[in-house]
Amino acid sequence: MKKILTVLTLIVCLNAFGQNSLKTYSGEMKTPKDILGERINSADQGQVNYSYFELEDGTRVKHGKFEFNYFNIFYNYSVVGQYIDGKKEGIWIMTTYGDNNKELNKVTVTYKEDKLNGPYKAIINGFVDYMICTGEMKDNHYISVATIETPPSSGTVNGTFNQSGWAHGTWQVERKKGIPLKQEREYFEGFLIKVTETDFASGEKTILYEMPVDEASDIRNTFNEKDSTVYIGGERYKRVQGSDPDNSDNYSDCRVFLSGMKTISEIYEDDSEPTMKQFIPLVNGFADLKMDYEWSLAKRQEEARIAKEKETEERAEFESLFNKVEENDKLIDQEYYSYGKSISNVFGSNFKKPSIYNAYILVIKHMDINSRSSIIDVLEIQEVMLKLASKKTKDVEKVLNSKNDPNDIILFFKTEALSLSK
Repeated sequence: MKKILTVLTLIVCLNAFGQNSLKTYSGEMKTPKDILGERINSADQGQVNYSYFELEDGTRVKHGKFEFNYFNIFYNYSVVGQYIDGKKEGIWIMTTYGDNNKELNKVTVTYKEDKLNGPYKAIINGFVDYMICTGEMKDNHYISVATIETPPSSGTVNGTFNQSGWAHGTWQVERKKGIPLKQEREYFEGFLIKVTETDFASGEKTILYEMPVDEASDIRNTFNEKDSTVYIGGERYKRVQGSDPDNSDNYSDCRVFLSGMKTISEIYEDDSEPTMKQFIPLVNGFADLKMDYEWSLAKRQEEARIAKEKETEERAEFESLFNKVEENDKLIDQEYYSYGKSISNVFGSNFKKPSIYNAYILVIKHMDINSRSSIIDVLEIQEVMLKLASKKTKDVEKVLNSKNDPNDIILFFKTEALSLSK
């Protein structure tokens, strides 16, 4: 026990020594890849101030307050937070400043063990309006209820993200300024299913968008939560985050398209308002479909393999059937002819039951060697021919004397010949 306590004491002392040996760097730095910030990916470098300690091999481990400032020709940006033993922890604040260092946008998030966990809040300013976004995050994605308010225009957005971080259920978007409007947007696992808009001035309801019924049904019935795939019309698709047209912006666009590429923000009908990428900042819970090309290629290859195997099997079956036709022809030759010649070569020679022979020859000549059904017909006729060889066939021959059409002869052999024989 004393040894254990000694070891623990040493560890605590080493940790204390490491923290007491914190160093600080202040100056220019390439933009870190592990922090969020508005348009941060468009900045190659910025000014940083952070504390750290060093491991024995010289590796720096951020520990304590962290501040990064970056700029473009229009705005200044800052990211302020803290690290504990190299992991982001606690409250982080991302701020955008305009002229005269006026605060424009401010996003506050909470980290736990280097992941977004806890409440978030965003205040986003436009020229004449602003938005307040609030919600909850878990393991780097949204969960539960998200709320957006635009006080000057009396607008609100209320919706729910499921535990996997995808918009789910009915979202409501309202605008009370001007002509009052309300949208109800139905989501399933991030996919937009239907949008209905109500004009409270006239009472008119309009369906702005509705996913095709078959597609919506396929998504609901085939969605696989484990690998985020769905099958639509027999093809497999992957669920992906909604596209971000501005790759330099680390705030996702979060656009949810309606017919004509309309988005939620368009209900405010003012280009000067905050952009959609600021509507729900940081991460995205709205889904797009992307064809699973690897799966499609594998499917095509498997279909080609199966088709080739089927072709090989069919060819083998054709050969087997045709070989059987040749074997039967020899047997018929033995039953009906006094000479060792095949039927097809002895038309008119000395043979028994000439009407039956001649009819059989017509069937043989009519046979399509590329048609399975045609070969099967011949095999059935051959079976009848072999049975008729030992029977009295006067009535059969009488009927066949009046038939010249191979199809009529085939039908007669299959349906009446044996019943007319004795």
